[in-house]
Amino acid sequence: MTSIRLSAQHPLKIRYASTLTPAQRRAADAYVASLRSTPYTPPAEHRPPEDLLAYLVETGAVVDCGSGAVFTREAFDEMTSRVVEALKTQETITMAQVRDLLSSSRRYVQPFLEELDRRHVTMRRGDERLLRRAATG
Repeated sequence: MTSIRLSAQHPLKIRYASTLTPAQRRAADAYVASLRSTPYTPPAEHRPPEDLLAYLVETGAVVDCGSGAVFTREAFDEMTSRVVEALKTQETITMAQVRDLLSSSRRYVQPFLEELDRRHVTMRRGDERLLRRAATG
């Protein structure tokens, strides 16, 4: 999406549809398939070029949590649901507990939890995460 500012109070957003070449579509499909093969521990190698990754993020196919942790939208939503459900039965959860809950590793769980914090699903308190009130509804 491109933004043009008419004034500080009135940004004009122009939406345009990006299209992929057949080669880019094959690369995107192969990358998403590789993420699906191990959804909670996605492979970090063979990342697509940044513009293709940005396209996949923009279209909602993947969620880039940073630090090389990219998940399919389905995996990210499932992981989020599992953490939220766990936090509905216990007050807090640690990174180690989430790692065990998802059968994942710290390499992926840390950026995932940081993304949940940025999205205001959880809130960090020391080494623990709490469920934000808005996420309990």
